[in-house]
Amino acid sequence: MEYRSTNSLGKYVHFGGSLVAGADMGSGIELNPNSSGSAPSITPVGDESNKSLVLSGKGTGGVQIGSSGSAIPEIRKFTVQFTAPVLSSGVATGIESTYTVAGVSTGTVLVFTPTNLIDAKYNVRPRCSTVDELTLAWSHDGTSTLGSGESTNRGVLLQFK
Repeated sequence: MEYRSTNSLGKYVHFGGSLVAGADMGSGIELNPNSSGSAPSITPVGDESNKSLVLSGKGTGGVQIGSSGSAIPEIRKFTVQFTAPVLSSGVATGIESTYTVAGVSTGTVLVFTPTNLIDAKYNVRPRCSTVDELTLAWSHDGTSTLGSGESTNRGVLLQFK
């Protein structure tokens, strides 16, 4: 591979040393190579003292971290609308509700956090037994009746492949 090739505009697309892009727009990135034995890095650049770095896939694509042998090769985030079920007092085991979530897949680790569920006594366990289908298993401590089964809530689902 030629590392000092140029594109159709005559601009270099490969450099020796660091490469900074977009800093003149206020938010850019810096690609930093390192010597053998040290990992290269990607760093946000800009005028602010504190700047986040956002990695995202295109469309329904996720973000892959590491190679296929890594512990976490892909992370996806989904927003799920759900209705919290009514769980009767004296019954600690709950019920399951199923939702269609395009892109969720079997054989993955799922973490679900209801973002605006008022009663924190609910316990929610997510699982996926069929592609594009999320099942939420609801339970509680059984001390009181929870929920009305009427209001729609939102939650964040993280999928680790």
